[in-house]
Amino acid sequence: MGTGGFIVLAVTPPVPMTYDPRPMATHIIFFILVAFALLGDARIFLFILNRVVFGTRKEEHSPWKPLMYIVPPVLLFLTALFWPLHRWIVWLMEQPLVERIAPDALERLIWLIPAAKLAAAWLIGAACVGVYWIVDRARLKLHPERVRDVRDLPSDIIRLRKAHMPLLLRRLGAHNDVYDIEVTRHEVFIDDLPDSFDGYRLAFLTDTHVAGFVRRAFYREVVAQVNRFDPDLVLLGGDFVTWRRHIPLMADVLLTDLSARDGVLAILGNHDYWANADDVKAAM
Repeated sequence: MGTGGFIVLAVTPPVPMTYDPRPMATHIIFFILVAFALLGDARIFLFILNRVVFGTRKEEHSPWKPLMYIVPPVLLFLTALFWPLHRWIVWLMEQPLVERIAPDALERLIWLIPAAKLAAAWLIGAACVGVYWIVDRARLKLHPERVRDVRDLPSDIIRLRKAHMPLLLRRLGAHNDVYDIEVTRHEVFIDDLPDSFDGYRLAFLTDTHVAGFVRRAFYREVVAQVNRFDPDLVLLGGDFVTWRRHIPLMADVLLTDLSARDGVLAILGNHDYWANADDVKAAM
């Protein structure tokens, strides 16, 4: 006869798996900061370019021009430090002991690494610059600065962009907004203005940057728009050319047909000085 028996099975409820959202939140915050920091890098470079390198308007060869080649690698190096910082944060989050480390001790552990310290400082600083840039641009868009006692009139857009594109690109619908001309009109109210200047019409034209690769029809339309305004005086605000070789072309396409009852007055821009101020003045 066989012997009977029984087996006792101990059944325990499954241990529920818990999801810790902290690592994912850390990654999201980190990459948001990186995005703002990249904007901050661009803003810092533009600030140095405009205020330091090209801040002296009348110097053809800026003594700070080497910064154009020094600053980008430095910014790229500092930005590249974000990657080891990120890997260090990921490694810390994956360590079992991290949960048992007090927050202040964990913070001291991170700051022991010089690269992480430099990267974290740059991440926060550059991100602040990027956020400031966005907020400042949004503020200007929402509340544009206006000059007192000036009334802005409707502007006209003369669309010439397709005329300056190759035929194949035009058929594909290509556009180039650079060649659109915007004519803005403003009425300026001045206290105690003599009656002889009531309704005086000033045409202001600036930053033409005449170049040989732009079709002459574009410049003819620019001049035509100025003359169509029938100004009493034409003011030229500078930056007529970018390169020295285009100075004769500037005199030919821009200055030949401009006319006003009281003449044409001009000042030079920084690009005119860099091209060659004496040649620009001689051509004018």
